[in-house]
Amino acid sequence: KSTGITFNYVISNGSNLFSLPGKVEAGNSNCNSSEWTMFEYVKESNSFKKVTQPLPGKAYWIYNPGKSCEAKVTIKNALGLGDLEKLTPKWNFVAIVPEMIGKKISNMGDCDLAAAFTYNSASRKWENVIDKEINKSYLGKAFAVYSNNECKLGNNSAEPGIPVLPDI
Repeated sequence: KSTGITFNYVISNGSNLFSLPGKVEAGNSNCNSSEWTMFEYVKESNSFKKVTQPLPGKAYWIYNPGKSCEAKVTIKNALGLGDLEKLTPKWNFVAIVPEMIGKKISNMGDCDLAAAFTYNSASRKWENVIDKEINKSYLGKAFAVYSNNECKLGNNSAEPGIPVLPDI
């Protein structure tokens, strides 16, 4: 899954919803990440815990008390939809991976989604993305998704398109 896809993380002053779409290699950056605080959502307790090392395929809040900055990265090994954690009923934070580009989150997998938002850190407002086509500008960001069921984004079937055998 080596990609060569490059994009810029834009980390605004304040809170930013962030994810790693796979293994990334850092390029040019004017960010001072030593000042940042990172938090991960814990579904079981509906709370957030501080983390120091982000993992690919997970979503995090980064609080940047300093100036807005940019970091150029290259995705070395992209994660796919099948690599993401399953969604559980209520709120979930979902990393955006390259396989999502050109699709709508509402059309992925067997999920009954009630809502999907991304956080615009520049305007400090939530933006509804349930029916928006995902493009490359979403890489490095994440979605807050409200699911009505336990489900998996992407195709659940190991061998898609093979019909079930008939009843006898």
